[in-house]
Amino acid sequence: MTAPEKDELIEKRLDELCKDFGKWVNVAGQDGMPDSLARHFHIRTINRLKDVGLDGIFKDALFFDYLYATLVTWGLNRGKKKNRLFGFQDFVNGICSHHEKITILGSQSLATMKSKTAAATIDVARGLGRLVRDLSMSLSIRERTLVLGTKTLHHLLPDLVPPIDNTYTLKFLPYGGESEGEFIKVFLDYLYIYRNEYDLIEELISSNPLNSSITKTIDNAIIGYQKSKGNPIDSELDSEE
Repeated sequence: MTAPEKDELIEKRLDELCKDFGKWVNVAGQDGMPDSLARHFHIRTINRLKDVGLDGIFKDALFFDYLYATLVTWGLNRGKKKNRLFGFQDFVNGICSHHEKITILGSQSLATMKSKTAAATIDVARGLGRLVRDLSMSLSIRERTLVLGTKTLHHLLPDLVPPIDNTYTLKFLPYGGESEGEFIKVFLDYLYIYRNEYDLIEELISSNPLNSSITKTIDNAIIGYQKSKGNPIDSELDSEE
């Protein structure tokens, strides 16, 4: 499998995003309440991961409390019953059932991927796509997979997996679906952005706790870009802000 070609709209948006990357991140940071519940629990979850380490979180009740609260405040327990998370213990068990696959990926990040060959990059992306699908099926009876799977996995592998949503990510990168193929395309675009802006991204991470990881900093830039450009947004349901 080779890297997918981009259409002109997506190429244009990626170029504009990279050209003024810092500006778009700042726009996102200025919007909303910096101590909102969504941001509060997200930062608590990421900090807990840093405190106990990836392998340690699988036996850490506080981490799962923070993660469950984050996903709820990010809008993943709203609407119809089929869109709701499983109960807390089933949610924990669902994540832990993928312990081995997740920990194997723990040594990877967009930083380590930056110099990999195209073939190696695609292999990692395909493996992540399968894990996102399987993890989502373990956590809820939702029909969609990318949003729940990536927002959950982002908090275990924050420098590797972007927190994809329908409100911003999939409007900015309108590939038209929620399959593993769409995940691969989005993942490769995040890697493209990192390869172009890695010095600035690392600087932004160290200067603001709202830029809590590599992929969240890129996510913040996309949010800021979408809001500044006035691109159509159908619903705030899937927004983490």
